[in-house]
Amino acid sequence: MASSKKPSTKVDASHALRLCDVLELPTSTAQVAETPPPTSPRPPKRELSLAHSPMTYTQVTALTPREGGCVMAVSLTTYLCPTDQEERQQETYEISILMSSSQELALTIGEISSEKLRLLTKAQKLYDAVRQSITYLGYGSMSRRRLAQKLALKGFDKETTQSAVAYMAQRGYLEEFDTAMRFAERGVHKAWGPRRIQSDLYARGFSAETVEQVMESLEDVDFVASCRALIQRKLGGAPQDPDARRKLIAALMRYGHTTEVINQALKK
Repeated sequence: MASSKKPSTKVDASHALRLCDVLELPTSTAQVAETPPPTSPRPPKRELSLAHSPMTYTQVTALTPREGGCVMAVSLTTYLCPTDQEERQQETYEISILMSSSQELALTIGEISSEKLRLLTKAQKLYDAVRQSITYLGYGSMSRRRLAQKLALKGFDKETTQSAVAYMAQRGYLEEFDTAMRFAERGVHKAWGPRRIQSDLYARGFSAETVEQVMESLEDVDFVASCRALIQRKLGGAPQDPDARRKLIAALMRYGHTTEVINQALKK
């Protein structure tokens, strides 16, 4: 049985992600309730539901910074029968949102409106998408489009996906040109020609503008020397047998080298 995929140990140092490396620290202090005693059970985490009847209302009962102040844990209590103080039912639970979302919503202890509950639901989904993005980028660099595709396949809606991708890009983890350039340099190291490098960048989801900029940056690469080194490594030199020569040319073209580069490499 194939083992489950684990994060690569060879990813770039800039992408060895931790939650606090990505989430910004708070610039202002939100209203925070005292942390419950260690013996008090923490309310279960769950996804917010907007399917409340007009007779229900929700209160924020605690706001607790976590993850070094990068995340806000929000404790909520939903009262199911507020008109009957003696027999009313309630549900208590906890969600996590980004600290920046908490500040934007200006969360405080007390009752929240149905509109703020809706926004809190979106903030919870954004937090989950950012956490998932950190997991994906822990495996290595990727383009904005590739990250968006992965989040969509994970089930996040378009708005949440776009917000999460923008969030990661603002923090410097989705630098399109630098990331694309790293992949291109890996291709050069593998003796790929410009065609294969270009095709690989498009397949990874980089925009046409970014690919064009990267290819322009590779104009000084000596692809003839790279192709010649590939011939030497594969066969120890150019073969004289016509059939072997045709097979070699076909292989070099699969590496992405142009006919002109291949002919020059074979002549030398």
